[in-house]
Amino acid sequence: MSMKKIIQAIQANKRFLISTHVNPDPDALCSELALAVYLRSLGKTVAIINDQAVPSRFQFLSGIRRVKRYQENKKVAYDVAIVVDCGELDRIGRVGHLIQKDKALINIDHHITNDLFGSINLVQPKASSTAEVLYELLLKARCSFAKNLAIHLYTGIVTDTGSFRYENTTARTHAIASELLKFNFSVSQLYKKL
Repeated sequence: MSMKKIIQAIQANKRFLISTHVNPDPDALCSELALAVYLRSLGKTVAIINDQAVPSRFQFLSGIRRVKRYQENKKVAYDVAIVVDCGELDRIGRVGHLIQKDKALINIDHHITNDLFGSINLVQPKASSTAEVLYELLLKARCSFAKNLAIHLYTGIVTDTGSFRYENTTARTHAIASELLKFNFSVSQLYKKL
């Protein structure tokens, strides 16, 4: 039901604000980037704004320069805000000042501690990562997957599972990784960069 509502909200609106938690990890950043790739493919306007600048070690991620740091007194016009990989709204830091109570707020996450802060919540604690949740959403939305989108989702999954070593790794996680690897990117190059 949540996925259907999110897809409807995406179809019905034009401008999107995306954010994630302070000190973002690859799952958070890559979930933002993957979502932005999808939204832009639909002709949507997307602003990705985080509390801090992206750490230099993640500058290799495709599209990362589109992720902006929060600036005081700078307004962002949007119809829907989407917060990814964040258990509670306070964790987005100062970006919280941009969130308007009269606008839809979509919460996409995998943490069991998520407090369901969104007006629409897609929280799947059994998923390995937010990237895995996002993969399922994009599949349901009949997204046309492309190489850069696959790399973002794979990166989020591989890092949040500790390279498939953690307990959150399931048969479904491996099945999704297998589908993403069909886009023929170098896993060893990705590991080196990470």
